Amino acid sequence: MSSWQGILHPISDGDISKLSPEWLQTHIQKGPLGDVYPIPIHIAEGDTPTLLYHVQSGLGVHERPDYGSWDGHYRVINGGSTHYAYVIYTVINADGILVSAMF
Repeated sequence: MSSWQGILHPISDGDISKLSPEWLQTHIQKGPLGDVYPIPIHIAEGDTPTLLYHVQSGLGVHERPDYGSWDGHYRVINGGSTHYAYVIYTVINADGILVSAMF
C-alpha cells in the first residue's frame, strides 16, 4: 500500500487519532506558530508525499509509473498509451469485508 494513502485509507485501519482537533490543540497548537496552525477541514497537511520522494529506496522509476512508488501503483489506461491511472485493488480488510481501493 502506498504510504500516504495507507495512513488514511480505511483498508489500512490506520490510527487517525492524531488528526482529531483535540489532539492538534493539545500537541500542535502551542506557542506563536501553533496559534496560526489551522484545524484541517478535509485532510491534514503533511510532508509525506513530498519528503518520501527524496528517500532513495529503489521505488519510483520516472519512466515506469507501473512499477509503483510512494504514492501508489499506476497502469496504462490504453494499450500503447502514455496515459496512466491509479491501479484499483480489491482486498479483504481487517473486518473480513471485501473492499476496493486505489493504491
